[in-house]
Amino acid sequence: MSLAGNRARIDALTRGILREWQNSREHWRDTRSDEFNARYMEELASAAAAASSALDQLETLVQQIKHDCE
Repeated sequence: MSLAGNRARIDALTRGILREWQNSREHWRDTRSDEFNARYMEELASAAAAASSALDQLETLVQQIKHDCE
């Protein structure tokens, strides 16, 4: 799979997990839910965004290397 494909997969899976988490929060609203959100879900969103950005940068670099080698 290409870097762009991996990025799209990470983005889609993260959106799905975050959507399911929001559905769960409709029924689970207490201090523990807030702690779980802060500890895991916010970190997941941040890490996924960083990974997507890194994959974009890597894709640009790979394309530049391919162009330079032609």
